[in-house]
Amino acid sequence: MDDTVRKEVRRLIEQLAPVRDVDISPSTELGVDLGYESLRLMELATAIEDHFKLDEITEDDAAEADTVGEVEDLVVRLLNEQHVGSEA
Repeated sequence: MDDTVRKEVRRLIEQLAPVRDVDISPSTELGVDLGYESLRLMELATAIEDHFKLDEITEDDAAEADTVGEVEDLVVRLLNEQHVGSEA
């Protein structure tokens, strides 16, 4: 499941990226490499929340995700936390 989630996150990041034609890898930086700025990052967070039916991504969580891989890790973690929380 994690691989599928990571591919979907990467697809969303690529679709919304202001800068195109960049080879996206886990180390690709959202701001420097893909041109994401604050408003576009908010749009990305909302798209991820909607796509994965996540609760709101907090500013603290979002602030720690500077690369594609960090966003992928964040979404996987939030999905796992949400799943565990729903079992309780």
